[in-house]
Amino acid sequence: MPKPHFQLDKIIPSTADLRWATGKNLPYEVLERWLKSDRTAHAQHTILSDYAVHGVVVESDSSGLTRLSAERHVLEVLLLIHYPKQIIFECGAAIGGQGIGTWKADNTCMFYPSPLKSLDVLEQMALAQKTIQRECTVQVGMGVRRGQFYEVQNTLFGPAFQVLDAITEDEIGPTAIVWEGRPLVGHESLFHPFDGVDEFAPAGTLWSVQYASLTHAVPRRAAAYPMPFSAGLIATLQNVNFSDAQHLDALHAELLITTHVCFIKLHVDEGVLLLEKQLQLVAWHYLIRETAHTFGIDVAEYAGPVVIVLEASFQAMVAFIQKLCAATRSIELSCSFGMAYGHVLRELKKDGSTNIVGGAPVNYASKLAEDVGVPDHLHLLENCQAEAAFLQSGEAFTLGISHVELKGTRIRL
Repeated sequence: MPKPHFQLDKIIPSTADLRWATGKNLPYEVLERWLKSDRTAHAQHTILSDYAVHGVVVESDSSGLTRLSAERHVLEVLLLIHYPKQIIFECGAAIGGQGIGTWKADNTCMFYPSPLKSLDVLEQMALAQKTIQRECTVQVGMGVRRGQFYEVQNTLFGPAFQVLDAITEDEIGPTAIVWEGRPLVGHESLFHPFDGVDEFAPAGTLWSVQYASLTHAVPRRAAAYPMPFSAGLIATLQNVNFSDAQHLDALHAELLITTHVCFIKLHVDEGVLLLEKQLQLVAWHYLIRETAHTFGIDVAEYAGPVVIVLEASFQAMVAFIQKLCAATRSIELSCSFGMAYGHVLRELKKDGSTNIVGGAPVNYASKLAEDVGVPDHLHLLENCQAEAAFLQSGEAFTLGISHVELKGTRIRL
């Protein structure tokens, strides 16, 4: 029996609230058309056809950020992950590549619309990899795929993008370029079977690109990638002597806050259509906003199925988490939580909201919620300002993630 349609009107009764929550995910008119349709695969195809784009997508993810965050000052880490992102964007922009989204943390995403050729994209990424290996401390892995995607509000969606995103996030090691799909006709010698195994990609569709022989790239074009922070911050950091403790202390007081960071991941229903998943996100984001308002919690970022919140008080954060977990269960969904404590680099936006830029707690909380997260559970690092009685309700864990040992308590909510 098909699963009943998600009843959004029973969760968000106000049109104004619905418009706000929808704006975090997709245009309101898309949601409106979907709700008025019969909510079938055919209806989804008709609605999203206006947003279909064809071309090549390249995603990248750095290697060893967790370990780097444990070893270097947060301001130095920000600068070190900036350089590879800048190189990737300059190489891609030289042939008409477009930056997708805001490049937070260490990830990048670029779209190369047809009729740009796949080989030309690989040439540019080969140049980027060679430059990064020569000039940068932080190394990256890249995932590449040609196909049809949906671009909505400078964000990519669709089955093809979901596969590429999963591969790039979990499977690709430093310096690699992995192609997902069939090898390019006439250039088969560039493609060797990829050693990694991914549950999202059909057997025989992942290839390691042997890019040493690719030497015909267009020179880089100076251009700024879609930064999550001001260019002035990078200029400031480029003049920092990171061995000067006094200088770092002054910057610390100016740029960093000490707080709890909680990453929250929604476990979306994979058995429903893409636009039904978007309805789930819309409802969940609304519940987060309302719950956060009740407890005075700062919601720093809504990023699809992942949300980041900040709160200095451990007690207030836990009260918020418990209430949100119950509210999420009430709409027959679940989420996992990862929390850490420490120094966080942030900027205040013009509208007064918080922009999270980086910090070891951000990276650790992300790993705990997304990589090892268990629905309806909180993974809490041992440095959080928790009361002993609360910790006694859980069980201790020790995890090795990216060559860093994380210890804490797992709490069932």
